This record gives sequence, structure tokens and C-alpha cells, in this order.
Amino acid sequence: MLVAKPHQKYIKDIDNFVWIMCVSYRKLNAITKPFEFPIPRCDDAIAIIDTGSQYIWIISLDARQGYHQVTVRKIDREKLAFFSPDDWKYTFKVMPFGPTNAPVFYSAMMKNMKYEWDGLFIEKLRELSSIGGETVFTSATTEVYIGNKKIVSGTKIIIDDILLWTVNEP
Repeated sequence: MLVAKPHQKYIKDIDNFVWIMCVSYRKLNAITKPFEFPIPRCDDAIAIIDTGSQYIWIISLDARQGYHQVTVRKIDREKLAFFSPDDWKYTFKVMPFGPTNAPVFYSAMMKNMKYEWDGLFIEKLRELSSIGGETVFTSATTEVYIGNKKIVSGTKIIIDDILLWTVNEP
């Protein structure tokens, strides 16, 4: 079914409404074994702000279209099929909203991306000999020093939002 996107009460002409397609996955969700993976909490991700440090830099990235970046395997597309009012059958090629495991699968995928990003960050820092005239040193335990200052940084992920952060140690 098509439903009007919320918060459009002031739009007078129905042609200007934004419509959202809703597919009921209740029967599929009733027989789906849940994939158990923790979904990150927003308050845990922003807890880095209370670092006691002099400065903190945060870059926030939003993954464009979230779930719709994940391709559904061909053998699983039939499970996500739906019929239109004119009896045409359609299947999703990318993950839709609604199936039980969509949010947790996406969270697990983003966690893998986080580990790859963190590894790439350290790898690229190790290739540098200096930044701004200061010597770059990375230890075996991934601690990073620029000159004599230790750089503390990290990545936090909340579903499809990515926070990259670094602080100056006091």
C-alpha cells in the first residue's frame, strides 16, 4: 500500500504529497530466525564528548540511503516479493525496510566496515613520516604520536551514521 509521508498536513494539493510504499512482512518475520547482534545506542556513541580533553574534533557521516546499499542475494529475492494492485509481482534487489533482520544485519555490516576503516587509518598513518613538520610515530599497539603528543581517535557507528573523532590529550 502507499501511504503519505508524515508531517505533510499543510500540503493542500495531493499531487505534492510524498508517498511511501509499505510492504507487510509479517508472515516472513513470523518464520524468520532472528539474527542476534547488538544495535549501538546513541548515548554510547556521544559519550566520547566527555573526554576531559582540551579539544575534540568530530566528523559525522550519514550513509546515503542506509539499507538500500545492501544487495539482496538472488536466491533470497523471492522471500521479499510483493504483488502490486494490478497483480504484477515485484522483488527487491536491495534490502528493504521491514524484514526482521534488516537493522541488525546492517549494523553488523557497518561494524565490519568500522574495523576496516580503523585498520586503514593506522596503515596510512604508518606510511607518513611527518605531519605539519612533526614526526609521526605509530606503535605496535596502534597508538599514534605526532611529535610528543599522543593522538586519541576512534570511530563510532549508530546504524547508518558514522562518527569519526579525535582529541588532543591534555
